[in-house]
Amino acid sequence: MLLKKNAHLSSSGLPTWTMLFAMTIALFACKPDPRGANGSNQPNYGTAETDSDSDATTDTDATSEDFPRVSGIVTDADGEPIEDLLVYLIGSDLEYSARTDADGRYEFDIRRTDWMYFSVTAPDGSGLATASTVVYLDDEDLEIDVQLPNLPAGVPLAVDPTEVALGDRLFATLAEGDLNPPIFVAPADSIAGVKAPIHPPVDGAFSTLAVWYLDPHLHEASDASIPVRISGDWGLTGLRLWQVDFPSRTWVDLGPLTETPNGLVGEIPMFDTLALVALQ
Repeated sequence: MLLKKNAHLSSSGLPTWTMLFAMTIALFACKPDPRGANGSNQPNYGTAETDSDSDATTDTDATSEDFPRVSGIVTDADGEPIEDLLVYLIGSDLEYSARTDADGRYEFDIRRTDWMYFSVTAPDGSGLATASTVVYLDDEDLEIDVQLPNLPAGVPLAVDPTEVALGDRLFATLAEGDLNPPIFVAPADSIAGVKAPIHPPVDGAFSTLAVWYLDPHLHEASDASIPVRISGDWGLTGLRLWQVDFPSRTWVDLGPLTETPNGLVGEIPMFDTLALVALQ
């Protein structure tokens, strides 16, 4: 995903947000949270008088064009626009949704200052991953272009813990019953993942080396956490795993990774957007 205040992202089936608000997930904060400061929870209902004089004539009207706009284009792995995809922005107390048009474009006019959970939901069976990140809305327009990568076929969960590849250089070890689904969602019988070709900005990180999108999206570890391994030499020390947290709408620091002969090892609490970052 490209974020241009200006932005980009990459994206599998996401449960309805009504379901998601009933669940709990876990994850990481990158900077002091200004959510709620000077924000309004009310949507735009039209024009509003803005002049300060006492006469009956309105000198200036505020329209929807004066409110911050979140927009972007969603494309597939080949750069072709994708029509009729659901895009979500979820704040502390309000949920917004939009669908992409024939040109892959979506748009929100939102009057609020808040951290928001941003997600592009790929339909079940589409072969695409679900992309999510966290963005901060203030009084400036925000453009988030999203490329949804193809999601590899899921690997069936084995009876015993087994290491499974979840995209380029990322592996997780788990077995049947190791993932708890969101409420009203069937338990997962397979898992998959993909490394995002264009990854979202990760607020607070000095450098983002890689981002992965995991499926099934928003499934929690049934135990405390899921062991993961990242292979290869990244040329840096002190690397950490961060993950998007839906309830708090933040990136959560999962802690430093341990260097081993087989790569970097750590743990994750759930399946959502995962980032490998350097803090200095």
